[in-house]
Amino acid sequence: MLGIDQSVLVLIIIAVALVLFVTELIPLPATAMLVCVACYFTGAIDAKEAFKSFGSTNVMIIAAMAIIGEAMFRTGAAAQIGVVLKKIARTERSFIFAITIVSGVLSGFLSNTGCAALLIALVLGICTSTGFRRSKLMYPIILGCCFGGGITTVGSNSTLFLKQSLEDMNIGQTMSFFELAPLSLLLIVISAVYMATIGYKLLPDQPRNELDENYAGSKDGNDGVASAPRWKKYLSYLVLILTVVFMYFEEKIGVNLAVTAVIGAWIAVVFKLVTVKEATRSIPISGIMIYACMVPVSTALENSGAAQMIGDMSLKFLSGIQNPVQSFNLNRTLDEINQDIIHAVLEETGGNQSAAAKRLGISRTTLWRLLKS
Repeated sequence: MLGIDQSVLVLIIIAVALVLFVTELIPLPATAMLVCVACYFTGAIDAKEAFKSFGSTNVMIIAAMAIIGEAMFRTGAAAQIGVVLKKIARTERSFIFAITIVSGVLSGFLSNTGCAALLIALVLGICTSTGFRRSKLMYPIILGCCFGGGITTVGSNSTLFLKQSLEDMNIGQTMSFFELAPLSLLLIVISAVYMATIGYKLLPDQPRNELDENYAGSKDGNDGVASAPRWKKYLSYLVLILTVVFMYFEEKIGVNLAVTAVIGAWIAVVFKLVTVKEATRSIPISGIMIYACMVPVSTALENSGAAQMIGDMSLKFLSGIQNPVQSFNLNRTLDEINQDIIHAVLEETGGNQSAAAKRLGISRTTLWRLLKS
């Protein structure tokens, strides 16, 4: 196409996509769709490959976990977490620490978008009743959600994408359910400590807590959500816990992650923990669009040869970095190797024996003796 190599075209498309993702000149889902369609027109992927991810199990996991998260919010289970937080965290700093940890842990099992949405709504109500400043609490929630998504493979679209890419490569490798949990948990704790100490001073300091006209949250922290029967709250907890447990033991029980997630969402809807309308609205369509449209890029990279090109360039660069051990012929005596080292240092110092002796950590007399030997 256009007389340009297919692999180069794919790399250009990815470069343009990075710019658009960073600048957001057009909506992010539109950028993802543009990338998918552009790769199709290069011939690197066909129509089936371009859109097959829309019907993948990962898309079902994203949608189902969003519904389960919405059920947690609608039944008041999430609000109950807020009540516990208020009892534990008496000061603004301690609340920042706690909400960062909670948002991180929850986002590991629910969708990042849904988790952030329900916690922001929850915190807005808590701020009204406690006097905590909303300007200090919004960013810690987002930060926790970003790092917490890696706790499990269903916590974020990127980990799902990585897991699928590994499996599609047919190299016998995949990701376990808690593959990245140690690193993610460490980052969450570090972030929580930082935001409660140094970061606290960098957060916006706006003392006023009057509610905006477009926010009608209640002063009890429930964000206007109607009180649900207690059994629904407990059932939503149970659905989330059992879903996570069954996902963790996927290989032992032989039930796919997507099937487990869908069953959990089905229970939430059937037992009216969440209405069909609320469940539909909770599904992150934009996130699904971005995920499903970007997955084929890896196939385009492979089919066009762009991936091989990147690999060859990386190997060429790395091969240019000389291994200091390989630069010597080790099939010689120690005295001969020492002579090579001394002459190499002398060459770098311009023949200055005093500077060379200092570099080698020996006296000038010892250097002179070694050169004469």
